[in-house]
Order: sequence, then structure tokens, then C-alpha cells
Amino acid sequence: RDSVASRGLGDVYKRQRPDRPDERTPVAQITEMTVDRLPGGAIVRVTGVPSRQGAYNVGLKAVDGPEGPDDVLRYVLVADQPVRPVGTAASRQVVAAVRVSDQDLATIKRIEVLSASNILTSRR
Repeated sequence: RDSVASRGLGDVYKRQRPDRPDERTPVAQITEMTVDRLPGGAIVRVTGVPSRQGAYNVGLKAVDGPEGPDDVLRYVLVADQPVRPVGTAASRQVVAAVRVSDQDLATIKRIEVLSASNILTSRR
């Protein structure tokens, strides 16, 4: 039993090791991207197809650094991808989303999401 008092659903997060490096890899292909406006920002939602079944811990990982212009918000669709049978594309489909605030969007002209084989872009 944990020595720290329970914090409800947050207990799952306290057991994760924040010092562990992110070893997720880019998903093979992005098939769809939508940017839906909502009060205070937007939701960037991406559908992709990994090369094999069983992908988990799927997410949009922000790309930081000097890889491009300041007016581009860039993400990579990543997942933990175990070695498993290939299966059909429909059985491998994954979805990830991230909320972006109006403050973060203020200077952004383009949102890009990268995979291992393609890039989808939404212009504002």
C-alpha cells in the first residue's frame, strides 16, 4: 500500500515515473486531422494508423525548438508500439487530441501534425 494518502484518480499519476524518458515512436500514418474551436481555444484531433496492432499510450507530442517558424504549432502523433501482428488498417486505428488555448493560438498561423510518413496541416 502507498504511504501517501489517496488522491482519488490522481493515484494513477503519482505511480508514474516522471523522470522516465518518453520512448514513444511516431505512428506510421495520419489519416485525418480536425481543429474544432471552443470557448477559450481549440481541440486538435488526429486519427492515425500505426504499422502494427496494439499501439497504446497514444498522444500528440509538442515539437519544441528551432525546427520551424514561430507562427507554426507542431505536434508528432506518437504511441508505444509493441511488436505484434499487422492486422487490418481499421483494427489499428488510433485517435489522439490536445487542447490549445486562445493565448497559445494568438500568434499561430498554421498547425502541423507529423507522423512517420506524412504531415497534415491546418491553416488558420
